[in-house]
Amino acid sequence: VILQVAQRAFPFIGAWTLRAEARAQLSREVETSDLVRQDFSARIPADTSGEIFLRARVGDSTVELGSVRVAEIARTTIAPTIAHQLSARFGDNIELLGYDLTPTRARAGETIRLILYWRALNPMSTSYTVFAHLLDNHNQIVGQHDSIPASGARPTTSWVAGEVIADEYHLQLNDNALRGNYQIEIGWYDAATRARLPVASRGAETSDHLLLSEIEVP
Repeated sequence: VILQVAQRAFPFIGAWTLRAEARAQLSREVETSDLVRQDFSARIPADTSGEIFLRARVGDSTVELGSVRVAEIARTTIAPTIAHQLSARFGDNIELLGYDLTPTRARAGETIRLILYWRALNPMSTSYTVFAHLLDNHNQIVGQHDSIPASGARPTTSWVAGEVIADEYHLQLNDNALRGNYQIEIGWYDAATRARLPVASRGAETSDHLLLSEIEVP
């Protein structure tokens, strides 16, 4: 069994076959039943939009399954004005252009607003997760926000090369936060394996995270 995806202007977008274990299960079920359900999971290319058509192919026979409308994603390749500009590379596919941070002087209980500006260097087949940590002067995490970019709306599998993505996070200081300087660290990881992406800044690989500005708690 093969699932095919196409558009009118593009007769072939992709095709997905069952894994070996699923094919074996399907063969067993067909022997004992006239009606067999089989689930497919297919990732549509990031630059696809408009109506797509689904077909199932079994042997030499093809069955039209219907159509699905894929919403177009609003994209930009132009970076906005960024308060803290820098250049850091995460893995081979993601560049950090800089960030906005407000406030830089906060009181206990306040929320820190962090906007990260990313550029996609290449298309990605893995959906990565961003981590943003607030560290005290002992490098202990006292605030944390992990998320797929844009609150889950823009997974890295939806990015196209050259696109710029604004990505917002909120880090809350504890009500009993002590006076002093707190630092923000960020990075990326694969949620399936927990492996972090390496970070390269100024052309040299540094670690698996990047330190940003400090927050002063008076």
